Amino acid sequence: MMKPFKIYSPQSFQTLPWRNGLGSTVELLAETPNKNEAFSWRLSIASVANDGPFSDFSGYDRTLLLLEGSGITLNKPNGIFKVLNSSLDYANFKGEDLIDATLHNGPIKDFNIMTLRSICTSSVTAIDETSESLLNINADKLLVYSIKPVNIQIGLEASISLEANHLLQFNYYINNTMILDKTQAIVIQINYKK
Repeated sequence: MMKPFKIYSPQSFQTLPWRNGLGSTVELLAETPNKNEAFSWRLSIASVANDGPFSDFSGYDRTLLLLEGSGITLNKPNGIFKVLNSSLDYANFKGEDLIDATLHNGPIKDFNIMTLRSICTSSVTAIDETSESLLNINADKLLVYSIKPVNIQIGLEASISLEANHLLQFNYYINNTMILDKTQAIVIQINYKK
């Protein structure tokens, strides 16, 4: 029998203002040890309509993936850091890095994974129609965000169907293989520091 998992629909996501006040982000899911503490990890989607600086998230490691739009260039004080031109292009950086973004040709949407460096780490895999459909999973917490509908199978368990723009979270440690359709999805493996 499949161990516990949960599927989150877009109706459960919440919109929050950016820390720097220059926009908003849709928080898909975050783990907060208690209400007075910062989140241990967070998944979110931001709509970026203007050039400008990123918010300061000192102490966090970040992965940003382009979802929609013509692209974005991430600049550091010493010059260009990373150029994201195509869907699912990504960049890894620290939350305290001074990043200033320049849009290529109009607004974009990006997917963000943040992990509190002192507590956990993340490994992020972008899946598209050309990706290898078999992934090795070794995660304390596994999350899958479906950009397009996807079927997911772990080991010999029954397949799970995920509609587009939904988030799947497994609530147990997994060390197994996962098979996904050749579709578009983002696989996030969270591991806690012992």
